Amino acid sequence: ITLTEAKLWCKVDITDDDALINSLIDAARGVFENDYGIVCAPVSRVLTFNQMDVRLPLYRIPISAVTEMAYVDSDGADQVLASNQYQLRSRHGTPTLQPAHGVDWPATDVVDGAVEVTVSAGYASNAVTPEPIRQAARVYVSSAYDNRAGTGAPTVEAMATVERLLRPYRAQVLG
Repeated sequence: ITLTEAKLWCKVDITDDDALINSLIDAARGVFENDYGIVCAPVSRVLTFNQMDVRLPLYRIPISAVTEMAYVDSDGADQVLASNQYQLRSRHGTPTLQPAHGVDWPATDVVDGAVEVTVSAGYASNAVTPEPIRQAARVYVSSAYDNRAGTGAPTVEAMATVERLLRPYRAQVLG
C-alpha cells in the first residue's frame, strides 16, 4: 500500500507521522515476505540451498522469473547452470525449480549454500496485488500505528485478521 492509502485508513491528516507510517508499511512487507513468503513489490532475491534436490521449492510468491542458478560443483568451482537446464513449475501452489525434461542436476560440493537461485519476485504494482493482501497491510499498519505508545506492534487480534487474509496467498511449505 502507499503512504496515502495508509494515512487514509489510519485517519491521519498530518505529515508529522509520515516517516513512522512508511516504516510500518516496510515492516508489514517484511512480515509478509518472511512469515508468509508473499513478496509485495518487485524485487530480486537470492535463495540458497545446500544441494540440488529433485525439486527446489522457492517459497516466495509470486515469482516472475529465475534469472540465474549458480552452484559450487563437486570440484569446488563456481558454475552457472544454463537456463535450458531447469524449469520453473508450481507444486501445491509453491513455485518450484526442477531439472528440464531429460536433464539431471549436476553434482554439487558438500557445503552450506552450494546452490544459489536468483529470482525476480513480487507483484508488479499495487493495481495487481490482490485486495486481501492490501487489506492485510492496512490492518497491520493501522494496528501498529494505534499501538505505537505500547509495544509498537499490531495487536493479537489484528494479526489474526492478517493471518486469515493472507492464508490463501502464502507460499505453502510441504514436506
